[in-house]
Amino acid sequence: MENSTVDHVLDDDRKAERAAGLLKALGHPARLRIVAGLSRLGERSVGDLGRDLGLPQAALSQQLGILRMHGLVAVRRANGFRYYSLALPQTTQLLHCVSTCALVTEA
Repeated sequence: MENSTVDHVLDDDRKAERAAGLLKALGHPARLRIVAGLSRLGERSVGDLGRDLGLPQAALSQQLGILRMHGLVAVRRANGFRYYSLALPQTTQLLHCVSTCALVTEA
C-alpha cells in the first residue's frame, strides 16, 4: 500500500471507521471462509457455496447478509436463485495479506 493511502486512513476519521468496519466484517471465521471461497471459486449460489464450505444454509445466509451490508459481496438474482460474488476485487489482496500474516504469527 502506498504511503498516501495509509495517510488518508490515518488523517480521516470517516475512512478509518470504514476500514475498521471492513476488517470487523472479515473478523469472523465463517465470513472469512466465505470471502476466501468466493475469491477462489468466483460467483456461487448459496447452495453451492454452502456445499463448498460445509456451512449450513441458515448460517451462511446470515453471514452473507453481514458481508453484503459492509459492501464486501454482491448478489445477483436469476431463475429464483441468489448468486454471490466479491464486490471488490481488492478483497483478494487483503485475504492474501491476512493469510500471510496468520502464517507468520503461527510460528
